[in-house]
Amino acid sequence: MLASYIVLSEKLEAELVNVDEARWQRKAEFRMNGKVALDGPVRDILRMFHFDAVHHRGQLTTYLRPMGARGPSLYGKSGDDVR
Repeated sequence: MLASYIVLSEKLEAELVNVDEARWQRKAEFRMNGKVALDGPVRDILRMFHFDAVHHRGQLTTYLRPMGARGPSLYGKSGDDVR
């Protein structure tokens, strides 16, 4: 799963580097089970997915810490990092 995530993330990053302003503004649809779940400008949909990923990383931290694991870095160094 991690290998797939890395490959797909790198592919997405490579594609986003070349997105011009017209493409950011273009309307897009995100479909689930054949139905439109989200629609709007590409920039808004990608921003929503970015913030959703950040949110879930934060959730992961709240599950890991009570189990004694170190939390991942979210916005810079983690409070669990050795200073």
